[in-house]
This record gives sequence, C-alpha cells and structure tokens, in this order.
Amino acid sequence: MNRKDVLSPGEHYVTIRGVKLWYLVQGSGPVLLVQPGGAGWGGDASPYIETLKPLEKIRTVVYLEPRGIGRSQRLKNITAYKMDEYVQDIESLRKYFETPKIAIAGHSHGGFVALKYALEYPKMVECLLLIDTTPYIHLGDYEQWLKKRKGHKEALLAFNKLQEKSFLTDDEKERATLQILLPIIHFHNFDTVSSQVNEFLTNMIVSAEPHRYYANKEGNRYDIRDLIQKINVKTLIVTGDDDMPHIVLGSRLLQERIPNATLVIIEKCGHWPMIEAPEAFFKAVIPFLAN
Repeated sequence: MNRKDVLSPGEHYVTIRGVKLWYLVQGSGPVLLVQPGGAGWGGDASPYIETLKPLEKIRTVVYLEPRGIGRSQRLKNITAYKMDEYVQDIESLRKYFETPKIAIAGHSHGGFVALKYALEYPKMVECLLLIDTTPYIHLGDYEQWLKKRKGHKEALLAFNKLQEKSFLTDDEKERATLQILLPIIHFHNFDTVSSQVNEFLTNMIVSAEPHRYYANKEGNRYDIRDLIQKINVKTLIVTGDDDMPHIVLGSRLLQERIPNATLVIIEKCGHWPMIEAPEAFFKAVIPFLAN
C-alpha cells in the first residue's frame, strides 16, 4: 500500500505494533495528526472531526482514535495505555504514512502525548499545536475553583447518586459522569454550546479503561517541566482563560520554556476553544498551520 492509499480521504484501519487503530483522513495539504484527549476523558474523536473542519482546507487532517479509544482496539492489559505507548504509536504511524516530518495537534491529554513525542523524536516534528494542555499536573487550588463553578452542588449530588447505580457498565458510567461534570468543568458558558456538546456526549463511543489507567496511574506522576526547554520546533499554544487553573498555568509555562512558542489566551472560554470560541480559535490556528 502506498502513501496515497493510506492517506486517501475516508476511514482507515491499520495494525500498528500489534494494535488495530482507526483513523479518518479529510482535507488536503501537509499532514496534520490530531491526537485527541482520549485517555484523559475516555471520549472518541467525534468532537474533533466535527469542529476542526476548517483545518481541512489547508491540511490533510488525520483524526486518530488512539489505542483503547473509540473504534480502535481495546486491550486486556491496561498498562498498554501508558503515554509512552501512545508516543510510539505516533512514530509508527508517521513511518506508515511515509512522511519525513509530521505536524501534531494535541488537545489536553493529547497534548501530553504530543509534547513527549517532540522530546523523543525532535527531528520528526514539523510543528506542534497544543490546545488546553500542560507539561505537568498540579491541582493546587482546583477544589476552590471547582466550588465556584455554576451548578457545582447539583453536579456533585448527581455524581454521588450515579455511584450507587451498580447495574451500569463501566463505559455507561463513564458517559454519565461526563454528562454531569463536563458542563461545569470544561466550559465558560455551557448554555451557549449545550445542544452541540450533549449530542457529542450522547452519540460518541466512550472508553472507560484508558481514562481509568491515566487517572489512577499516570496523571499525578506526569511532569516534564524540566525537559520542555529542549523542544525547538514551531509551537502554538491555545488555551481558554476559564479552563482549569493547572491548564492555564501550564500553558503559560509551556510558552515560557519552549524557545519557539507562541501562546494565545482566548477570553471567556474553557477547555474546548474550537467549540466555545471557534472564531478566535481558527483566527490564531489557521495562519500558524498555513505557514
């Protein structure tokens, strides 16, 4: 199979490092791999496929569902969901696509993976687009921030009641948790995007185990602050000013320590600027990727 076939528009399956992965190709131009939040929340690639369409005018956009996520293969050994495994999958995909360098857009947990890839394979990265991500997890005043969120008390009650529903599968409980918590945590003004986000949450494939592994095993240990100054590729960091405190602080740290980085803070916006503030998001992102 040649490069033209593996990057032809449409859905694809490929077995990489013994794992069957799903990806969707849209658009034309240099390759841009979208590494989704994936294990950071358990959701599939559908929110990115629906909201990043403007990038398809300037890039061949590859929407990946990483191992264990969405339509990609689920694995019996949950240690296979380590960030380092996702990093190696990207490198194997780059070789499979036969592209000398690859641009990566990483959102949230996808940004963790993109950063680690750039550290391990610096010569293979064309540029990085980092969306609401951080080089380390430090919750700090997160609890105080959370208590001030609109609907916090109601969400907490609903979440506690959900834990009593033992008849739900892990994936069903994960979806219900997202439906309860995302509106208050991930958005500045959920009312303006509620119909779109609720549709995503209702219809997407949810995978609990990769998120569980990240939350229980890797989240509190993730810290690459002392390494990111080694990243020397063109980097754009886009973050909502009303995202979780550690994401906003981490985004600023990325801009300070990555030599060739630009930070765009979008006002009155949370964790998903491509959903909540698309005009401001694409105003920053399209010129960056077009160049």
